[in-house]
Amino acid sequence: MLLPVMMAYPQRTQQFLQALSLIVFGAWLLGKNQWWGRMVVTYLGLIGGLWLEAAASFWFVSEIQRRQELAMAALTEMVENIEPAPTDEADGDDEVEDRDDWDDDSNRKTRWTR
Repeated sequence: MLLPVMMAYPQRTQQFLQALSLIVFGAWLLGKNQWWGRMVVTYLGLIGGLWLEAAASFWFVSEIQRRQELAMAALTEMVENIEPAPTDEADGDDEVEDRDDWDDDSNRKTRWTR
């Protein structure tokens, strides 16, 4: 399931694997239960983990913004390319048709029958 994402974003996959390896290394150090191991884990967790997390979050937000900008540009281009509907003015017939009979219910089709 993750393979297409990993192939599409190899640099982000590498960052994810680096963070995962830091987590595994930190768990191993904590398992040894040494004071220096806890100090290294604290340093790696606070500095390295937060840095990788911030970089990945910034990339994710900027990627969403980039996709939104591309979608808006495509939508704007589509709207600008819409041709106006043809009008009756091209026929030269400037008379306004009488629309008073539109209120007549006898010509209106309804789904209710008597």
